[in-house]
Amino acid sequence: MKNIYAFIMFLALMLQSGISAANDGERLRILSSDPGGIVSINVFNQNISFLLPENWKYAYKEEKGQPVNFVLLEFIPEDEGITSWNDFFSIQVANNIPAEFTPQLILRLEAKTIAKICRDKTIFQYVQTTEAENGTSHAFIGCANSPFDLPTIGIKKGMAELGYYTVIKKQNNIYIFKRSIRTKTITSLGELKYLAKKLEKLNSDFSSIKLSTRE
Repeated sequence: MKNIYAFIMFLALMLQSGISAANDGERLRILSSDPGGIVSINVFNQNISFLLPENWKYAYKEEKGQPVNFVLLEFIPEDEGITSWNDFFSIQVANNIPAEFTPQLILRLEAKTIAKICRDKTIFQYVQTTEAENGTSHAFIGCANSPFDLPTIGIKKGMAELGYYTVIKKQNNIYIFKRSIRTKTITSLGELKYLAKKLEKLNSDFSSIKLSTRE
């Protein structure tokens, strides 16, 4: 997992809780990943589809559990590397999650995980939408100023990373869609608001995401 916000806390809780996982036949399968075309993914009895922007590529996959109960997919621009990106999109899916793990709780856990690294420079702000009552929550989460270098994931001291998170709970699965950008240190509220607005606009590239039960 190649970014600073790797969903560590939630993954640890999930694996420790003894949650039942999908059968081997439910493992992830990418049906199409043509640049500029529709990406369709089968994972845990759900189809996930979205329009991959031109000049983006499928860059990384990780699965956890035995059998698999957590899947991560990462996408970056064609001219960027998995540890040297400035623009980033990821999908995380966790299977058979207990009822108490609501989308808002997942977002809070992610922010707490980031705070262990970023301390008082952690960014966390819910985005109010009409979808909350339908099992979907949105938030900006990030780090305004990394306190140290993290060379294995391409973070340098003083860098900032901001992510726009969409978390959906459906049929006891959690889906986390995240669009992130990296930049220099965020030094003011005005700069943060500007970047948040820019990131929200960039996130619209992937706004065609659809979930549907696999036939």
